[in-house]
Amino acid sequence: MLSVILNIKNRKCVVFGAGRVAERRIKKLVRAGAEVTVISEHFTLGIKNIKSVKIVKKKVEPSDLKNYIESYNIILALTSSKELNDAIEREAKRQNKLVNRADKPVDIIFPAVIEKDGLVISVSTLGSAPAAARLIKEKIKKTLAQEDILLIEFNKFLRERLMECISSQRERQKLIYKIISREDISENLKKGDITEAKSIAIKILEELECTH
Repeated sequence: MLSVILNIKNRKCVVFGAGRVAERRIKKLVRAGAEVTVISEHFTLGIKNIKSVKIVKKKVEPSDLKNYIESYNIILALTSSKELNDAIEREAKRQNKLVNRADKPVDIIFPAVIEKDGLVISVSTLGSAPAAARLIKEKIKKTLAQEDILLIEFNKFLRERLMECISSQRERQKLIYKIISREDISENLKKGDITEAKSIAIKILEELECTH
């Protein structure tokens, strides 16, 4: 498995099944900007209330799958029937589509995610222990401090400045790491004083003749 963050904005996703698990995943897909169609005989109230989702009320038969799947990029097999989920997965793979299931890891796994001010942390057990992943996520979330969020903002500031005068990405990264690792920078971020941290960085860049 390869851990990546996938941009699915405007990608077409079809979800077979409309229970509680499907509802949670549909909400994540919608937040990510995907175009979502849900096919099922029954739907949770939460799914019905998502205005951007296309709802198709229909019993899914294996013979229908080829036509349903060919128009979509990402396929979620989340029905209550293992046999139907197996059939959905087989047809999706035959068409080289990415597949997600709730009962086993396939191509896409939905991890437990922390999102805060530009920071994204994903925790996954590759589908083997999702409850444990959620618990670990909560533990990590409690350890995040304001200085961690300020560090991201400070890193962005440095990166923008350095892109103007250092063409090599490798050299930029080395210098950024060197600056953000400084004790005086760290102390100011701990105090919440990002302005002073930026002032120190600007002086360093001036010495390197790397300013606006």
